[in-house]
Amino acid sequence: MMYKGKNYKIQYRRLFLLLFLAVTLLSSILFGASYIIAQMQPIEKKPLAIYTKHTSIRSDSVKDADQIIAHYFPKGKNPPPKPPIKTDRKIVALTFDDGPGYESTDRILNTLKRHDVKATFFVLGSKVEQNPEMLKKIHNEGHEIASHSYSHPNLTKLKGEEINQQIKQTNTSIKNTIGTDTIYLRPPYGAYNKEVEDISKQKIILWNVDSQDWQLRDTEKIKNHVLGSLKPQSIVLFHDIYNSSADAVEKIIPELKKQGYEFVTTSQYIEIMEPK
Repeated sequence: MMYKGKNYKIQYRRLFLLLFLAVTLLSSILFGASYIIAQMQPIEKKPLAIYTKHTSIRSDSVKDADQIIAHYFPKGKNPPPKPPIKTDRKIVALTFDDGPGYESTDRILNTLKRHDVKATFFVLGSKVEQNPEMLKKIHNEGHEIASHSYSHPNLTKLKGEEINQQIKQTNTSIKNTIGTDTIYLRPPYGAYNKEVEDISKQKIILWNVDSQDWQLRDTEKIKNHVLGSLKPQSIVLFHDIYNSSADAVEKIIPELKKQGYEFVTTSQYIEIMEPK
């Protein structure tokens, strides 16, 4: 009896071992099949955020990395940039907006004449009509004259016909006063768009150094700001309607000459920086 009972125990152990092996094998088969099926499924692309200064530029309409790259870095939309102009010349164009004024403009003209400097005056058509004699003096002393609109509105806020009126009235006022047309436009506030360009048919001229004279109204502060902001090739924005600007220009010109700057008009600046 003892031998028979021992035999049963051996058989039970074998049966248990077989069951364990069968379960293990079945689990392995099922897991392997699941893994293979998962690998056969297409991989879903996860949204990708591109960060600039810790700010995501991903919008809800952009679903994955490929779309983000195509959306924010499109191919073929922008023309290749022009090669930078290489010049060692230190040039500066002094430009004056919002005139012609009266005493302040006259003082600026006297300073320019004394230092043999030619500048560009971006005039308002309404001011030309108020003070045509000053425009004639600017022109007769060899300075360049360009448009700054008729009444200084933000041209991008106007309708097409209103833009045209601002441009046309100013051009007419200038031509009636000095007999010549102007080919340049400095839009008020530097604000312009394609519609302004198309309607004006004039070359848009901005600046890369703002004297801040309209805000500072202090001779020394204006002078220090300009001298501290100069670039090797600069177009400096002044307003010839402030006496503080006239005082500042009188101090700035000698300093620029000491630094080796060549004074040019807007046309001369363009010829140097955008050679044909």
